[in-house]
Amino acid sequence: MIKELLILGFWSWSLIIAVPFLILMWLTNYDDYSDFSGSPIPAIFILGILVLITAFTNVNPFLYIWNNFGFIAIVALVYVFIGIGYMFVKWHFYTDKKLEFYNHISESIRQEYNNYIKETKVHNEKVNLFEENNDTRYSLYKEKTIIPFKDWVLKEYNLPPTAKNNKARLYIWIMYWPPSFVWSIIDHPLRKLFNNIYNMVGETLNKMSIKKFSQLEDFK
Repeated sequence: MIKELLILGFWSWSLIIAVPFLILMWLTNYDDYSDFSGSPIPAIFILGILVLITAFTNVNPFLYIWNNFGFIAIVALVYVFIGIGYMFVKWHFYTDKKLEFYNHISESIRQEYNNYIKETKVHNEKVNLFEENNDTRYSLYKEKTIIPFKDWVLKEYNLPPTAKNNKARLYIWIMYWPPSFVWSIIDHPLRKLFNNIYNMVGETLNKMSIKKFSQLEDFK
């Protein structure tokens, strides 16, 4: 198989490997920013790449796997064990990001929960009123129980994150840990660097803005 690989040359194989890898980096980390749960998509993408390599080159990955099944099985087992270890590391960073997200919007979440309590109390008052007056509409309504704050946040925002509600993410991190790992070591330091720069210059920028607007009568 090595001879067949050398036929296309270094740069050709670099493109064949790099482009799919970059796409996989996006697919396996897209769930960091949304509720993407299409975990079969990366697998289908990889299968498609293998089919294209088989069809348009002298390399047959499927035949190589078949002829070296024992070796491939050992490699796959080691790969999965590494992925499980990576999953714990990735979960640490993921929960850090969710904690940061919660701290950023905690006031609005608390206000939303207070509105939920008010709406629930109004609903229950109507139900009780219908019952006292023997109103037939009472049969259409049921009294609601107010959910504790932490249970409500878990239900509405999946916070704090739980393994049960993140099965697709955990699966992706285990099965596609190389592109996810590369993205993580690039993304997390860059985001931290940007936040540090923002914290350093933000106050200075605010002072510049306030100084200019303070010249106006409305802002004195």
